[in-house]
Amino acid sequence: MNKFYSLLYFSLLFLITENGFAQIAAEGFENTTYFSMSSTGTLSNFLSGNSAAGDLPASSPLKAVGTYAYGVNNGTTTLISETYDTRCYTSVTMQFRLAAFSYGSNANGLDATDNVIVYVSTDGGITYTQYLEVDGNSQAYWSYAGGTGIATTAYPTSTTYAPAAGGSRTTDGYSTLRITSLPNTANLVIKIIADNNSATELWTIDDFKITGTANTGASSPTAPTGITFSQVGCNAFLVSWTKGNGNADLVAVKAGSAVTGSPTLGTGYTLTNSNGALFGIGSTLNASEYVVYNSNGGSVLVYGLAPATTYYVSIWESNCFKYNATALTGNITTTSCSYCPQMNSVLVDGCNTPSCGAGNEGLTEMAFFNSGSFSIPANTNAVGYNFDQVTNPPTQSYSEIINENPTTISTMNTAAGCGTLFVDAATAGYIPPYSTFVILNNLFCPTDYNMSSLCALAPIYVIFTTSQNWNTSGNYTNHGCPSPNDKYWFTDFSQAGITCVHYYYYDACLLYNGDGGYITYAATQTTNTTSATTLAPAVYSASGSCTLPVVLPVNLVEFKTELSDANTAHLQFTTINESNLKQYILSKSYDGVTYTNFDRRSAYNTSEQINYHSYDRVDKSIGNIVYYRLQEEDFNGEKKYIGSSFVNLKPNNKDVIVNLNEEGIAILMPVSAKSIELVTLDGQNLITISGTENELSYHINTTSFAKGFYLLRIT
Repeated sequence: MNKFYSLLYFSLLFLITENGFAQIAAEGFENTTYFSMSSTGTLSNFLSGNSAAGDLPASSPLKAVGTYAYGVNNGTTTLISETYDTRCYTSVTMQFRLAAFSYGSNANGLDATDNVIVYVSTDGGITYTQYLEVDGNSQAYWSYAGGTGIATTAYPTSTTYAPAAGGSRTTDGYSTLRITSLPNTANLVIKIIADNNSATELWTIDDFKITGTANTGASSPTAPTGITFSQVGCNAFLVSWTKGNGNADLVAVKAGSAVTGSPTLGTGYTLTNSNGALFGIGSTLNASEYVVYNSNGGSVLVYGLAPATTYYVSIWESNCFKYNATALTGNITTTSCSYCPQMNSVLVDGCNTPSCGAGNEGLTEMAFFNSGSFSIPANTNAVGYNFDQVTNPPTQSYSEIINENPTTISTMNTAAGCGTLFVDAATAGYIPPYSTFVILNNLFCPTDYNMSSLCALAPIYVIFTTSQNWNTSGNYTNHGCPSPNDKYWFTDFSQAGITCVHYYYYDACLLYNGDGGYITYAATQTTNTTSATTLAPAVYSASGSCTLPVVLPVNLVEFKTELSDANTAHLQFTTINESNLKQYILSKSYDGVTYTNFDRRSAYNTSEQINYHSYDRVDKSIGNIVYYRLQEEDFNGEKKYIGSSFVNLKPNNKDVIVNLNEEGIAILMPVSAKSIELVTLDGQNLITISGTENELSYHINTTSFAKGFYLLRIT
């Protein structure tokens, strides 16, 4: 069966009461980008409008309320709710609406083998038990309005319903499914499996909700403490705190000014254990003061934010809707959207491990990324990842179907031996800013890899794909010199609202000849690339890396130098995605050839953005330009150069202006230059331009050079 998967975010936090009951959860399938259930299955759709005049029932709404319903035809779809805390409620009830159609035909309907089954879990989705089932019968069909039957059971009794016959159904057209008396638990999960076996059979599901009577008799708790912010990007941040002694914490966020409202005693704001919260969707305390979280954890990632905006946070401890009056408060400003998600490295020549079996190299291939300034939703099509052996740009997708895989995540973490190193991105629902993530086949074989050296990168978010284009025998071209030599990748995050598109290539002739051959891409991209400006590898591995890690380079965001006074140079460099690094080493030269170390900075070893500063005493009597190089050293003593810069010491204090564009380097001099050279970091001369007395502007065409770090030497 062709599996379709999507995990989308919790988007409805509305506080409503219905017939005197507080609404614990609601999903109307109205937001087709973010919704509160994970789903696996085939040909599942968000449906709107009416059935066709030739369908049965004819010209009937495909949704019960609103604009959309969730449709299932010609396959099996599983919908799994988030985890809900019902400990502060009595009379807890789950309900949703169901309709059955002959779809694209007036000669079909739902048969006895077509069914909708509801399962309940009280342990957070580890184990499920079936409690309610509705079957078809002899091509039965009914609309939401025409079918008046209610399929109901009281937990923990299991009940099955079916129409008495086929054709149009009314009182036994079960358009409402309901389970009453659900238990008080911190870990309630509802699973719905809908199945039919024909393209002209359709179930539609809508208006899912869980309600209960709020218990307001508990005592007031102590207040939370210790608010902190981390993983601050341009569209998200993670806020953490230390809980008081209540059973939940309510978090409200407002843009631009402090939260002035407060939660109301006895009000049952929606409880959810969601790890992430979409800003601007939930219920409000006052105007624009959105509830983003109300659960029993101590942190939440808030996403859907505007860049360079200050957000104010207030947190209240609660005990069954009684709140401590003292709010824990703080604020944080999101960054600019400067750094795109980027592919860092690829294990091209995967290792044929015994657990995968012979000929399954494709199941061991992996591509590592960093999310840059953005939080990325881990849902289908959010991460566009294409590869092609010949065509640039590549059009064959390898990530169009994303899947949860808790079994392989557990095996990977066991193999690494350092706790929760790997996190299933689809289960989490998102990848935070400045985080490492990896794309793997859903059948990835981890047990024969040594992953312990990746532990310093924790957490690593894993995207499992079940794409039919992923070849289990191998996808990427191993070492060799085919025609053409170049192989291409294309990444596109625009479906996630992130306008970052990048093109990459590698030369198969330059790849290491053996299992574990890999490549890395060094520079963090702040702009898009095109097929005409394809990014070249910074490093082709000199050996295999079947024991991992595939090298995950530090991303040097920026390295700049300026005079802070006449005799002092101020050096500033910014990195993200540090791992296993001991220190950075700064060196200087007055001739661009002989360098002397003058400063060291200890690494933080974090995936977040870090700014480093250094100051250097300069001597104009030695030369007018000081060249600087930045080197990193890991804990194994390995060193490599990652960046360069220079400062002009000319006494008239005019600057050498250097501008970079897609075609090359433009240089504007305050006085004439003797020569301008472009050299590699290891001293290889690539271009030399001889200056003339009256020439002050120069241009170096770099379109034929691989992307990377180079030294511009001006004398």
